[in-house]
Amino acid sequence: VASGLIAPWCLSRAEGSQAASTLAAVLAGEQVIALAWQPEQGCLEPDGTGLLATPQAEGSLRVSGTARFAAPASADGFLVAARLPEGLALGLLPRDRDGLVRLDEPAADGTASALLRLSDVRLAADELLARGPGAGSLLRDALDVALVASAAELVGLMDHALDLTLDYLRTRKQFGKPIGSFQALQHRAVDLWIQRQLARAAVDAAVAVLDSPGADARARTQAASSAKARAAHAALMLCNQSVQLHGAIGFTDEYELGIYLNRALSLSAWLGNAAEHRRRWGALADASGALTA
Repeated sequence: VASGLIAPWCLSRAEGSQAASTLAAVLAGEQVIALAWQPEQGCLEPDGTGLLATPQAEGSLRVSGTARFAAPASADGFLVAARLPEGLALGLLPRDRDGLVRLDEPAADGTASALLRLSDVRLAADELLARGPGAGSLLRDALDVALVASAAELVGLMDHALDLTLDYLRTRKQFGKPIGSFQALQHRAVDLWIQRQLARAAVDAAVAVLDSPGADARARTQAASSAKARAAHAALMLCNQSVQLHGAIGFTDEYELGIYLNRALSLSAWLGNAAEHRRRWGALADASGALTA
């Protein structure tokens, strides 16, 4: 869900007939466009893109470099962010463009992202969506939205995983009574409920910041990192503990809980895990003076 928001967000704010026609195709379900920019895990800022662009005649570019985690790998095209001397360039590349090599990288939840290797790939002038400082701002805003959306998805899977676990505690019997009647397990279940509520509160707070017309770019990014850090940490804790509370059945791929666990493993790492976003939040807070004694 979250990865599907980035391309429409950028396309709807870009100019030109190419952006408009591609946006219409994406909204109609005729095309899927994946963002490609991260050279490695832990790169959270658009300026850290692994793609370099060289200006050519008539406004075109030649792009080379490596980008990972373009999801989904089966996308019809890629929204690439490449570095120029004056900032970033955002452009659309079809998956079959000459010089573009794609390798699938499977994830824990059964999905796959693409590793792209670009060697002097031509990006035509009419395929450019934005360039310069505006391109960086556009991508940063899109990533903030995607982070909050991924945090919201994590909260949603926590809802289902917790409901499944509580129902199991009510029905599974041991020593002649439901195991949910044992106080030690009740305490663990309450801890999971608290983690879910904290994650939901962080997402609600981030949505409020993103919806606020007065929020600046730093506040939006800080709120997005806060939501992702909290939700990623809580989702992994809740799903891991839910497996323990279920016992042996929680380890089986056929059981529904495994779907939530594997999705939490994959989504919590996408666009940065909890630890990376805590560090990012701290750096932003420090830069703004919020941590000054």
